[in-house]
Amino acid sequence: MNNVYVMSFKPLYAKQVLTREKTCEIRTCFQKLKPGDIVIVYASNPVKAFLGYLLVGFSRRCTYSEVLELIEEYKCKIPRNNWVFVVKHYHGRENLLFFTIGDTKIFRKKIRYETIRGLKPGFKIPYSYIRVEHEFFDTLLELVENT
Repeated sequence: MNNVYVMSFKPLYAKQVLTREKTCEIRTCFQKLKPGDIVIVYASNPVKAFLGYLLVGFSRRCTYSEVLELIEEYKCKIPRNNWVFVVKHYHGRENLLFFTIGDTKIFRKKIRYETIRGLKPGFKIPYSYIRVEHEFFDTLLELVENT
């Protein structure tokens, strides 16, 4: 069974990922994602809501120079504003997570953070990403369908 993660994005980058204007993601590596894993997209302040999800394509832990090679190999699209962020924060890093973005789904309604806090007391949005139970994902899907 594939794992489920919540990943925080600045609102602009969340939109770029879900609309596939951006086709890969680079993060400081905490744990490796596997192809087919589900990443729930959370847009940070001022939106503070879950917007949809994506499926992980290719995934690899690597160095910054390897990231550059993978971007070329997979012909990834990265908008200029996001590329500036990548260079500024990841240049020279040794332990990065690179993954391509497979299918995406935008929720027909945003699920606000406060709503989830009411259902899952103690849940905190991660700075980057965390693994969550499948039940968390199921709860989000039910909220989208029933509201």
